[in-house]
Amino acid sequence: MKKRITLLLFLGICMYSNTLTAQKDEEAALQEIIKTDNQVSTNISKGVYYRHVFNLNADKKIWGGAKGYGEEITCYFEINDSGEIRLVKIVVSLVKGKEMAYQNFIFDETEKNIASYTDYYQDEKNIGRQAAYFGDKSIVGVGVNDKIFIGDDLTDAMVGTARKFYLKSRKYKKMFETIISLQLSE
Repeated sequence: MKKRITLLLFLGICMYSNTLTAQKDEEAALQEIIKTDNQVSTNISKGVYYRHVFNLNADKKIWGGAKGYGEEITCYFEINDSGEIRLVKIVVSLVKGKEMAYQNFIFDETEKNIASYTDYYQDEKNIGRQAAYFGDKSIVGVGVNDKIFIGDDLTDAMVGTARKFYLKSRKYKKMFETIISLQLSE
């Protein structure tokens, strides 16, 4: 009996230790993602990257019943000395009347989406943010307004939102790749 209690106590401590280690890994990955996003934003403000801008429904005609709907997609990228193009960030600005949303998709050096976040505005006042942060093959964290949730704090709804953000980033990335391939074709 004493051996079983000791074994159960040991297993509990190991599981708690593994949880703490995983949480520290997620926090470290999250900090690295935030650092990358900040560096990209700084480089954008300095004009470091190339930029393609696509304006959808530019005349803001009624679209799907929405008055004043418009969408602007801005792709930031770099071209290295050998001519290789690397996507860095995509910003999608959505306007529908007095409502606005700014979606940001951040890509790492391998063009893998590492962060997606959307800021929401009503009458030019920020009313919230949703964010998702991605690791190698997992969701590192989800942000709701000023709070970031990681590990066991993630709900099924948060994971679902993060997946939607990730899938949307892949579609925009594919759009960028298609435009670049058209641009470079003869």
